Amino acid sequence: MQDVEQQQETEQKVELLMQQRERLSISIHGTTSSEQEVKETSKDGTITYLKDGTEIHWIVNPNQDGVYQQKLDEALSKQADAAANDKIDMFLSETDYVFKYTDKDADVAMPLKDLGIDCDKEFADQYDFTRKTASDSEVQHGSAVLDF
Repeated sequence: MQDVEQQQETEQKVELLMQQRERLSISIHGTTSSEQEVKETSKDGTITYLKDGTEIHWIVNPNQDGVYQQKLDEALSKQADAAANDKIDMFLSETDYVFKYTDKDADVAMPLKDLGIDCDKEFADQYDFTRKTASDSEVQHGSAVLDF
């Protein structure tokens, strides 16, 4: 029962974020793609269609030779001028370079509390190292695991 409640709470947070952004799609940058329990996925695996009509666009780049970081940096640098549906909603990073994105001066990762996520509650069992890695000196900007 608790898992269902947590999933519903997470879905409500995502819905709230989508309403605030007035968007119909979510863009996620990552180094791999994963299967989701959804309505359907495009044949090439780059778009996941949710039952409520939301589209999740997976922008997948290899991590070899710094390609992923280069492509992510390029996309993040265009955020201010990007059309609403072209903005990055979520991205992945590795421990080796996560500080580049979680530093408050980088201004590319929102504090999780601004998304309605109570880090002390949601990540209470998370290793302290993981929490610190995804944080700047003030707030947590990311997490190693988000259970959708």
